[in-house]
Amino acid sequence: MRSHFLRNVHNVREVGAVAATVRRLAGLLPMVVASGSSREIVTATLQATGLWEYFDHVVTIDDVTNPKPSPDLFLQAATLLGIEPARCVVFEDSEQGLEAARRAGMSVIDVNRLDLHEQQREMKMGDSLQINT
Repeated sequence: MRSHFLRNVHNVREVGAVAATVRRLAGLLPMVVASGSSREIVTATLQATGLWEYFDHVVTIDDVTNPKPSPDLFLQAATLLGIEPARCVVFEDSEQGLEAARRAGMSVIDVNRLDLHEQQREMKMGDSLQINT
């Protein structure tokens, strides 16, 4: 299955609202991909969609002991950024990931429930964020 996916990774399409938010916040806020997939799959996907350059770190199932719904992936991401989990926002597309983000004490946005109005609001989110370093 992995080799089939990698041969066809050029067919992968970004999630519009999430990709737009990533591009909007690039350089304003530190960002990490925290995925339950392997590093090989995540890297190939980010490169195929042109999103690789926007992330400060990538955390995958290869980097933690416990998969989602354990909070390990998200807690590792916060640690890499040096940010308290409560100050993180997770964009998530799976029930296990939503639960993992909550267990990590992070705010979470279910990308499957974003409608056009919400997508536009998320894209403008960078306008109202205050960055405290």
